[in-house]
Amino acid sequence: MAIIETVARDIQSLISDSEIDYVPDYELKDFKSERVVIVPTGIQYSNLTRGTKERLVTIEIGICKRIKEAELPDMLDKVEKITTTLLNAQLVNARGYIKEVINNPAYDVHSMISNGTFLTVLQVQVRVI
Repeated sequence: MAIIETVARDIQSLISDSEIDYVPDYELKDFKSERVVIVPTGIQYSNLTRGTKERLVTIEIGICKRIKEAELPDMLDKVEKITTTLLNAQLVNARGYIKEVINNPAYDVHSMISNGTFLTVLQVQVRVI
């Protein structure tokens, strides 16, 4: 199994009710219930020493749900809990760890205003040695 797929599966095991999707393509009607979609997006290879290689795997996690404005704080709290779970995890049989999680912007304001959809993307970088 490719390392990028292993990392995606390990992250999926940490986030309940998540799914891996290599080619995400959704419409507004698909967000009536909450969706957490894990998308493997890239990998970078480096030599640390002659015998040690480093792989930086990039995963994006999309979180989408139709909500009312009053539910926004709860969704932001959920995103923060997912981030904390990820930052404390060991992956790839303890050879990998989450180097960083970026959530900027915290959510798509335009989607929230125009159609009441909470939409955010966590960019996760995993270091595997």
